[in-house]
Amino acid sequence: MVGTSVEHQQTATRIDDLVRIPAAVRFLSCEPLIGAVDLDQWLSSVTPQEPVAVSSDDQSARAAGIDWVIAGGESGPAARIMQPRWARSLRDQCVGAGVVVPV
Repeated sequence: MVGTSVEHQQTATRIDDLVRIPAAVRFLSCEPLIGAVDLDQWLSSVTPQEPVAVSSDDQSARAAGIDWVIAGGESGPAARIMQPRWARSLRDQCVGAGVVVPV
């Protein structure tokens, strides 16, 4: 199992590396979610499948998909605000792509 954190759209580029790593399960931890995240380029172009071994010299290997996504906000006196629509959008994107959204 391997994952990466994605707090907002600027950090979503981490997913490019994640999908190239051979693993039985790949996940995103969108925590703390501090901005909207559009996962469309990663969810619509790949689907969950068996891991794909990728060597450093093989740039043509097809990336494997994202298996599940976690989302949450911050707590505490200095917590940044999470807009509910950001979490709902992630849920809707994942449901549309068949990605597990833990509840």
